[in-house]
Amino acid sequence: MKAGEVSELRNTGKQIVVFYLGCVAAALLLSLGEFQGARRSFVMGAAGYADSPAMGTGGYIDNLKFGAVAFVMFFILLEYGILRLKSRGEVTWDWKDSAASFGIYIFNGLLAPLTLIYQFGLLKLVEPLAFMEINDGLIPFVATFVLAEGAYYWYHRLSHEAPLLWAIHHTHHSARTLNLSIAFRLHTLGRVVSPVAYVPMVLVGVKPEYLLAALALSLVFQFFIHTQAIGKLGFLEHSGFNTPSLHRVHHGSNDWCIDKNYGGTLMIWDSVFGTFQREIGPIDYGVTTGHYSYNPLRIMLGPLRDWWRGDFAREKVYAERAAKHRKEETG
Repeated sequence: MKAGEVSELRNTGKQIVVFYLGCVAAALLLSLGEFQGARRSFVMGAAGYADSPAMGTGGYIDNLKFGAVAFVMFFILLEYGILRLKSRGEVTWDWKDSAASFGIYIFNGLLAPLTLIYQFGLLKLVEPLAFMEINDGLIPFVATFVLAEGAYYWYHRLSHEAPLLWAIHHTHHSARTLNLSIAFRLHTLGRVVSPVAYVPMVLVGVKPEYLLAALALSLVFQFFIHTQAIGKLGFLEHSGFNTPSLHRVHHGSNDWCIDKNYGGTLMIWDSVFGTFQREIGPIDYGVTTGHYSYNPLRIMLGPLRDWWRGDFAREKVYAERAAKHRKEETG
């Protein structure tokens, strides 16, 4: 490992420690406060859920997809119609990529009951080990949402920086276009690994029900930002919330897009940790190594095979290699 990589790894480690220490401090403040409220009536009642395994990390979005497929398809078709109007009939839409995304979505749907039980069960398993107790109420829920966004930020960022995690997350970024159907293009193993990022939050007293409700709401929000149909949103681009424009940057393979904008609903953690980037030009979507496959199985398993063989690296490495090659060619 090169000296620069070691230094970057140490810096990332320090930032992660600072974040989770911040979670401890926030939990301590909340545990000392007198925040009272009906947890189930405030969060579960509003979302229409009971305290069950269905409230897994992707529970809300899964119910959205399976319980209201027509609702989701309506927005996908609406997006396509808007793009046709904006481009006067010439739409850059890869239906093969969308078909691959739906194939992955169906596969994940078949395994959803098992993954949701695992996600919910893991956090409930560590809940008795919490060394602080946070009361119920609006303020604790809002605090949970903000901190959960931070934990999501770090899991998402590591999914781009750590080769094995990138081999899993590569599935989501392998599409060469960006539209709402790409929101479903998620590797099944991501559902197995991602809850680990939230275990420290439960250990400091964050309620799993609050945490999972916050994550589910964030996933629903993220469905709507996977689009090119919506341009920049004026003052909202500076509001601290994620937007389609900011998320387009995250899906770009341009040099100025790589390793940027990891936030889910909130962009404050990108600003805090130096990965925030505005949309400043045309974006090339997909991964730096080009088109991977239209086969859902190869999209999910191919990067893992390449990683196992030692022939897989994060996007930044490929971008640096390409830049070095261009420099050598130009003399």
